[in-house]
Amino acid sequence: MKVSSKNELHSIVETLHKALKDEDLSIKKTRLQEIFAKSFEYKSYNGLISSLPIDISITEKNENNFASLLKENHSFDNSAKRQFLAYVEQTHESYSTYWNSDSQCYPKSISKNENYWYLTKEGWKPWSEMDFKAMRVELNIYEVVHSSSNFLGGSARSIWDACIASHEFELEADRLIKQYGQMPAQDILYPKYVE
Repeated sequence: MKVSSKNELHSIVETLHKALKDEDLSIKKTRLQEIFAKSFEYKSYNGLISSLPIDISITEKNENNFASLLKENHSFDNSAKRQFLAYVEQTHESYSTYWNSDSQCYPKSISKNENYWYLTKEGWKPWSEMDFKAMRVELNIYEVVHSSSNFLGGSARSIWDACIASHEFELEADRLIKQYGQMPAQDILYPKYVE
Protein backbone atom coordinates (compact mmCIF):
# COMPACT_ATOMS: atom_id res chain seq x y z
CA MET A 1 0.00 0.00 0.00
CA LYS A 2 1.52 3.29 -1.11
CA VAL A 3 1.28 6.16 1.36
CA SER A 4 2.68 9.37 -0.05
CA SER A 5 1.62 12.01 2.47
CA LYS A 6 0.39 12.73 5.98
CA ASN A 7 -3.10 13.47 4.60
CA GLU A 8 -3.21 10.10 2.89
CA LEU A 9 -2.09 8.36 6.08
CA HIS A 10 -4.82 10.15 8.06
CA SER A 11 -7.36 9.05 5.45
CA ILE A 12 -6.24 5.42 5.80
CA VAL A 13 -6.56 5.56 9.60
CA GLU A 14 -10.01 7.15 9.21
CA THR A 15 -11.12 4.18 7.06
CA LEU A 16 -9.74 1.80 9.68
CA HIS A 17 -11.55 3.72 12.43
CA LYS A 18 -14.89 3.37 10.58
CA ALA A 19 -14.30 -0.37 9.98
CA LEU A 20 -13.71 -0.92 13.71
CA LYS A 21 -16.78 1.16 14.59
CA ASP A 22 -18.83 -1.15 12.34
CA GLU A 23 -17.62 -3.99 14.57
CA ASP A 24 -18.81 -2.10 17.67
CA LEU A 25 -15.31 -1.22 18.78
CA SER A 26 -15.03 2.37 19.89
CA ILE A 27 -11.44 3.57 19.96
CA LYS A 28 -9.95 7.05 19.93
CA LYS A 29 -8.28 7.97 16.64
CA THR A 30 -5.04 8.97 18.35
CA ARG A 31 -4.85 5.54 20.01
CA LEU A 32 -5.69 3.83 16.72
CA GLN A 33 -2.94 5.79 14.98
CA GLU A 34 -0.40 4.40 17.46
CA ILE A 35 -1.71 0.82 17.12
CA PHE A 36 -1.62 1.12 13.32
CA ALA A 37 2.00 2.31 13.38
CA LYS A 38 3.11 -0.38 15.84
CA SER A 39 1.46 -3.05 13.66
CA PHE A 40 4.14 -2.23 11.09
CA GLU A 41 6.87 -2.15 13.75
CA TYR A 42 7.22 1.62 13.94
CA LYS A 43 7.77 2.96 17.44
CA SER A 44 5.04 5.59 17.06
CA TYR A 45 2.66 7.22 14.61
CA ASN A 46 5.05 10.19 14.40
CA GLY A 47 7.82 7.75 13.47
CA LEU A 48 5.63 6.43 10.67
CA ILE A 49 4.90 9.97 9.49
CA SER A 50 8.62 10.81 9.42
CA SER A 51 9.21 7.77 7.15
CA LEU A 52 6.79 9.00 4.47
CA PRO A 53 6.53 8.37 1.59
CA ILE A 54 6.43 4.59 2.08
CA ASP A 55 5.18 1.51 0.32
CA ILE A 56 4.09 -0.94 3.01
CA SER A 57 3.08 -4.54 2.46
CA ILE A 58 0.19 -5.95 4.45
CA THR A 59 1.30 -9.34 5.76
CA GLU A 60 -0.18 -11.91 8.10
CA LYS A 61 2.34 -10.75 10.70
CA ASN A 62 1.03 -7.15 10.48
CA GLU A 63 -2.56 -8.41 10.81
CA ASN A 64 -1.60 -10.50 13.85
CA ASN A 65 0.26 -7.56 15.42
CA PHE A 66 -2.78 -5.34 14.88
CA ALA A 67 -5.20 -7.89 16.37
CA SER A 68 -2.91 -8.49 19.38
CA LEU A 69 -2.56 -4.77 20.09
CA LEU A 70 -6.32 -4.31 19.87
CA LYS A 71 -6.96 -7.24 22.18
CA GLU A 72 -4.30 -6.07 24.64
CA ASN A 73 -5.71 -2.56 24.92
CA HIS A 74 -9.41 -2.93 24.15
CA SER A 75 -10.35 -6.54 24.93
CA PHE A 76 -11.33 -7.05 21.30
CA ASP A 77 -12.05 -10.62 20.29
CA ASN A 78 -10.94 -11.35 16.72
CA SER A 79 -11.81 -15.04 16.70
CA ALA A 80 -13.43 -14.49 13.28
CA LYS A 81 -9.93 -13.54 12.01
CA ARG A 82 -11.10 -10.32 10.36
CA GLN A 83 -8.34 -8.75 8.31
CA PHE A 84 -8.78 -5.06 8.96
CA LEU A 85 -5.48 -3.96 7.42
CA ALA A 86 -6.14 -5.90 4.21
CA TYR A 87 -9.60 -4.29 4.06
CA VAL A 88 -8.04 -0.83 4.39
CA GLU A 89 -5.48 -1.64 1.69
CA GLN A 90 -8.22 -2.80 -0.67
CA THR A 91 -10.35 0.27 0.08
CA HIS A 92 -7.44 2.63 -0.68
CA GLU A 93 -6.15 0.78 -3.73
CA SER A 94 -6.27 3.13 -6.69
CA TYR A 95 -6.56 2.35 -10.37
CA SER A 96 -2.87 3.26 -10.66
CA THR A 97 -1.87 0.50 -8.25
CA TYR A 98 -4.12 -1.95 -10.08
CA TRP A 99 -2.65 -0.96 -13.46
CA ASN A 100 0.92 -1.65 -12.24
CA SER A 101 2.80 0.76 -14.47
CA ASP A 102 6.35 -0.30 -13.57
CA SER A 103 7.38 -1.71 -16.95
CA GLN A 104 6.21 1.39 -18.82
CA CYS A 105 7.39 4.03 -16.37
CA TYR A 106 10.79 2.67 -15.30
CA PRO A 107 12.65 1.35 -18.35
CA LYS A 108 15.99 -0.36 -17.65
CA SER A 109 17.63 1.43 -20.61
CA ILE A 110 16.71 4.10 -23.14
CA SER A 111 18.05 5.12 -26.57
CA LYS A 112 20.12 8.25 -27.15
CA ASN A 113 17.15 9.84 -28.92
CA GLU A 114 14.68 9.52 -26.06
CA ASN A 115 14.28 10.55 -22.46
CA TYR A 116 11.86 10.04 -19.60
CA TRP A 117 11.05 12.90 -17.25
CA TYR A 118 9.68 12.46 -13.73
CA LEU A 119 7.84 15.10 -11.71
CA THR A 120 9.02 14.91 -8.09
CA LYS A 121 8.77 17.23 -5.07
CA GLU A 122 12.06 18.77 -6.27
CA GLY A 123 10.76 19.40 -9.82
CA TRP A 124 11.29 17.59 -13.12
CA LYS A 125 14.14 15.05 -13.15
CA PRO A 126 15.49 13.13 -16.16
CA TRP A 127 15.69 9.33 -16.30
CA SER A 128 19.49 9.43 -15.74
CA GLU A 129 19.06 11.00 -12.27
CA MET A 130 16.44 8.58 -10.96
CA ASP A 131 16.89 5.82 -8.39
CA PHE A 132 13.96 3.52 -9.10
CA LYS A 133 14.56 1.47 -5.97
CA ALA A 134 13.35 4.46 -3.97
CA MET A 135 11.13 6.26 -6.48
CA ARG A 136 7.67 5.09 -7.60
CA VAL A 137 4.59 6.57 -9.23
CA GLU A 138 1.89 7.34 -6.67
CA LEU A 139 4.56 7.40 -3.97
CA ASN A 140 7.00 10.18 -4.88
CA ILE A 141 6.68 10.45 -8.69
CA TYR A 142 3.71 12.60 -9.67
CA GLU A 143 3.89 12.43 -13.47
CA VAL A 144 5.94 10.66 -16.14
CA VAL A 145 6.66 12.20 -19.57
CA HIS A 146 8.36 10.43 -22.47
CA SER A 147 10.20 12.62 -25.01
CA SER A 148 12.00 11.67 -28.19
CA SER A 149 13.72 13.35 -31.10
CA ASN A 150 14.30 12.50 -34.75
CA PHE A 151 15.58 14.29 -37.84
CA LEU A 152 12.22 16.13 -38.15
CA GLY A 153 12.09 17.45 -34.57
CA GLY A 154 10.78 16.14 -31.27
CA SER A 155 7.68 14.87 -29.53
CA ALA A 156 6.66 14.50 -25.90
CA ARG A 157 3.67 12.91 -24.18
CA SER A 158 2.60 12.09 -20.68
CA ILE A 159 2.55 8.32 -20.10
CA TRP A 160 1.40 8.39 -16.46
CA ASP A 161 -0.29 11.07 -14.40
CA ALA A 162 -1.87 11.31 -10.99
CA CYS A 163 -5.49 11.41 -12.18
CA ILE A 164 -5.60 7.60 -11.77
CA ALA A 165 -4.01 7.76 -8.31
CA SER A 166 -5.50 8.49 -4.91
CA HIS A 167 -7.35 11.78 -4.39
CA GLU A 168 -4.75 13.12 -1.94
CA PHE A 169 -1.92 12.26 -4.34
CA GLU A 170 -3.70 13.96 -7.24
CA LEU A 171 -4.08 17.17 -5.23
CA GLU A 172 -0.34 17.21 -4.47
CA ALA A 173 0.42 16.53 -8.16
CA ASP A 174 -1.73 19.52 -9.17
CA ARG A 175 0.21 21.73 -6.75
CA LEU A 176 3.56 20.55 -8.17
CA ILE A 177 2.40 21.06 -11.78
CA LYS A 178 1.48 24.66 -10.92
CA GLN A 179 4.92 25.10 -9.38
CA TYR A 180 7.10 23.32 -11.99
CA GLY A 181 4.95 23.24 -15.14
CA GLN A 182 3.00 20.54 -17.00
CA MET A 183 6.26 19.38 -18.65
CA PRO A 184 9.95 20.19 -18.33
CA ALA A 185 11.14 23.40 -19.99
CA GLN A 186 11.26 23.25 -23.83
CA ASP A 187 15.03 23.85 -23.94
CA ILE A 188 15.71 20.59 -22.02
CA LEU A 189 12.62 18.51 -22.81
CA TYR A 190 13.84 16.89 -26.04
CA PRO A 191 17.08 14.90 -26.25
CA LYS A 192 19.59 16.07 -28.83
CA TYR A 193 19.06 14.03 -32.00
CA VAL A 194 21.89 11.59 -32.74
CA GLU A 195 22.07 9.72 -36.07
